[in-house]
Amino acid sequence: MFVYWKVSSSSTTDLRDQCKNLQIPNLLDSSNYHVSIMSSNNVADNYTCKNSFEPVMAKPLSYLCRKNATTNTNVLLLRLECQPCLDRHQELKEKYHLIHRFNDYEPHLTLSYDVGMNFDPQSVPVPNSQLELNEECVEEQNSDKIKQLTNDKSTKN
Repeated sequence: MFVYWKVSSSSTTDLRDQCKNLQIPNLLDSSNYHVSIMSSNNVADNYTCKNSFEPVMAKPLSYLCRKNATTNTNVLLLRLECQPCLDRHQELKEKYHLIHRFNDYEPHLTLSYDVGMNFDPQSVPVPNSQLELNEECVEEQNSDKIKQLTNDKSTKN
């Protein structure tokens, strides 16, 4: 079970433009921008998706690269400060008994699944503007989706 919050269209447009100007390689299409809330191999009992909610703001902190074991690529993440994301993550663990697939949880937005192994995230200036999050979505956990996004180099502008 994969729960995430969508980034508003105005925030995605601004962020995508900034990343393109910085020449970040292999950017995801901005329609795929989201903040992961929970990545779990188990399915929640009586889970209730929030769908639309009063928008919350997420503050960009820094960029971080992580190696994706599935695709053997260097993934670029934008680390975020967002207490409502942390609160929802904790609620999903406590109320719905979901078990996060990773050791830790930190709000983040994935910008590229393949920036190249030599990409230095410290060399990229962090965006100044906060990101607006406004909708919760849920889907099945699917590693094939990441492979598809990694292989799809034809992104929309």
